[in-house]
Amino acid sequence: MNSEFGPSPEEMGFKGSFDDQFIKRELIKFEEGKIFGNIEIVDIIPERTKDDIPVSLVQGWGETLESMKGSIREMSEQERRVLAINHSRFGGEAEPKEDYPIAQLRKAESLLRILEEKQINKTDAVARSEGAINLLLAVLDSPDKFRNIVLIAPSGMVGKDSLFELAKRFGESGKQRTTEKPHPALGPASQESAPFELFKYVAKNPIRAVKEAVAISDTQIHEILKTLHDRGIGVSIIAHVDDKVFPMDRLQDEATKQELGSYIDGFYSTRGFHGSQNEHPEIFMKLADHALDAMKKKRLDDIKNE
Repeated sequence: MNSEFGPSPEEMGFKGSFDDQFIKRELIKFEEGKIFGNIEIVDIIPERTKDDIPVSLVQGWGETLESMKGSIREMSEQERRVLAINHSRFGGEAEPKEDYPIAQLRKAESLLRILEEKQINKTDAVARSEGAINLLLAVLDSPDKFRNIVLIAPSGMVGKDSLFELAKRFGESGKQRTTEKPHPALGPASQESAPFELFKYVAKNPIRAVKEAVAISDTQIHEILKTLHDRGIGVSIIAHVDDKVFPMDRLQDEATKQELGSYIDGFYSTRGFHGSQNEHPEIFMKLADHALDAMKKKRLDDIKNE
């Protein structure tokens, strides 16, 4: 049955095992308009789905479909259709919008164009780190396309920053991962991080990678979150206690100043380093799935009580 949100999973049909679907990627080439270049799409349709609305997974800086594979798999195992892309590393410009960086607007435009190409009228979304910025810009541009979103270890929430300080904290995070053991509650890593994917990401277009990093340090997202709350978009945040890149104490200080609790639906504090989602996708995708379910239920309860 065709859903008002776009082709339903039943209409799309079960496409085979996860690994078969992950390998058989769609390649979309945009040659005009605001962006161009090749964008790889993974569209995982599980045998059973619990919701007509799919989940778009948005990666952090330097991450690819390969480094996100565990998260894509785990979210699909929560009986959700999952979309994820490799952003083009060449070409494309986005139209300037207020003071938002072009490097992030370009990625936001890619997310929206993919929804258009796939004929998806509405999606939930889960974004990690830098992905929070370009996802929020996409939602700000087209709020009717999104229902609920979850931000994991999001950038743009620790107050005034600089590229130098951000790079320093990334270095500390790298050292942390080699000298400190993860909290026992996380258990052994089910998937190693992918430094080679980061190398490939940067090597393909170093100048663009640097501009994206500058955009991470320059952008704060609290005002966007307030706007999206007013437009009825559900937002939950998952933050890591042991995160060196976006430290919990700075995030909490800024949250207090900005009265964060008045315009988000959920805040989950967990153990973990900045990259723990990729190493423990079975934990963080289940938590993200729980957050999406909770926001959906909250909206339904609000409608009943109107």
